[in-house]
Amino acid sequence: MYFAMKLSGNQIEEWCDFCLQERSTANKSPFEEHIRVYEEVFRVKALPPFLPLWYPEKMIDLRSTNLFSIIEEVQSLPSFKPYWERRNAEESLYMILHRWSVEKRADFWSYVIHERLKVPFERPPSRILAFPQQDIAQPCWLEDAQWNVIQLIFRHSSEKVALVYQRETGEVEEWTYEALEREVKRLASALRKNGITEGMRIAICMPMRPEAVFLYLAALYIGASAVTIPDSLSGEEIFTRLSISQPQLLFIQDGIYRE
Repeated sequence: MYFAMKLSGNQIEEWCDFCLQERSTANKSPFEEHIRVYEEVFRVKALPPFLPLWYPEKMIDLRSTNLFSIIEEVQSLPSFKPYWERRNAEESLYMILHRWSVEKRADFWSYVIHERLKVPFERPPSRILAFPQQDIAQPCWLEDAQWNVIQLIFRHSSEKVALVYQRETGEVEEWTYEALEREVKRLASALRKNGITEGMRIAICMPMRPEAVFLYLAALYIGASAVTIPDSLSGEEIFTRLSISQPQLLFIQDGIYRE
């Protein structure tokens, strides 16, 4: 749904000034104040469909965005150079990048995977992207590659907070990447001792709590698959999913805290 109302430059400036002031102060205004300013500036009730609230060209320094840094980085790539050199005044940076990403898919994703994400391959791909069936809906990604996604997670600073959880009692707990890695490796060792090896499956039917995260990552760490089953499902639905996935181990919890 779109809002057909035409906004004046003053209205947009006034709204942006308010938002920028909010970002620069430690004490944020209550949500009610945002509603009041919205209705006062735009002279409409704060009800759907809402007017645009985000004006990046006015609210942020575009040079600090990922898009801007990507444009700067890819300018030296041979396959992107012609797009940059043939650009016209009507084309935005985003339009140029998007056209390159669509017309030169393999080059774009090679840049993203190797340069932006820096995926630590154990065995690099022979091809980033191919369409052996000549069907865009049937791509072949990262042919012959081998890597473990867990390596992407644990390359962060060991002291950086990785996981925050508030227990039912209100207590808030935090795990750094170092603590998270320790828990994951401990559970990975336990899985191996219980016969779980690469290619096998475990099922996790638990609420979203730290133990479920540890189990999920531990399975990936040893090359196993983790089948997640919502604990809110009925017994019959859980049975159906277990029958389909045929896991070697099932993890559940024996109780749920309720006030």
